[in-house]
Amino acid sequence: MSNIRGLSDLKDEDEPKDKNNDYYAGGEKSGQLIRGAPEDSDSDEVESFFNSARKVGARSGSSSDLPSQAFRGAARNINGETKEAPMDALNRVITFYSNGVFTVDDGLMRHVADPSNLDFLSSISRGETPRELEDGAKGRPITVNLIRRDEPYVPPPASTTFTGTARTLGSSSALSSSSTATTMDGDLTSSDAEPFVGVDDSKPTTALQLRLPDGSRQVAKFNRCHTIRDVRRFLQGEVGKVVGTGFQLVAPPNRLFGSDVLDKTLEEADLISAVLIVKKA
Repeated sequence: MSNIRGLSDLKDEDEPKDKNNDYYAGGEKSGQLIRGAPEDSDSDEVESFFNSARKVGARSGSSSDLPSQAFRGAARNINGETKEAPMDALNRVITFYSNGVFTVDDGLMRHVADPSNLDFLSSISRGETPRELEDGAKGRPITVNLIRRDEPYVPPPASTTFTGTARTLGSSSALSSSSTATTMDGDLTSSDAEPFVGVDDSKPTTALQLRLPDGSRQVAKFNRCHTIRDVRRFLQGEVGKVVGTGFQLVAPPNRLFGSDVLDKTLEEADLISAVLIVKKA
């Protein structure tokens, strides 16, 4: 028998209908607010996922209720405690769209039906904070907001980098701006063009989950002593057709790795077993 599971496995056939589709649930490391589209039904996987979240403790509420009423303590499972959380909780927003796509903090689109997202979605349906969202939190409590939109996801327009020619004042010489723009936007230097030096299995290693601009993911193995610059070299060499040369590396929720930290090791940058979002500059 197959062990592959989908979101439909989370569905509770006996769950009663409720036209009020605003819910929030107190999680051990998060408060969860769930806002559903009007007149939702159980006919799709996303709705069954919302029902599962309600079953484990979500209650009617609104976004204004979440800060004061949702528990944001230090445990991991819903347990009904009313302990107040610190005021500096990280706020994470997960938005579901009608075409089976969801985003985290308006980041890359992800598909509900993608098996690689099952653990993430299952954690939320149990009232837990997905491990992925804890990356970069450094022990701070996390507030998770779930919102459902009754509209399809539309990708944002791709940013365009000027690649024409320019002339300096008082000179007739034309300057190519493409390399300059790439260097500025992508924080590139000449040393980035050097090939990536592979993994030395005799040294400590780690795996990074790389989320590429086209929505795909790749898990790559590195030594802990590899630098952020090495990660850039890997991306340019291994998946250059996808990311191009002008890109930025961001760790959730919004930690940008610019030119000032390129020579930090993964260990120094606290990127062991981390998630990195690759954004086109």
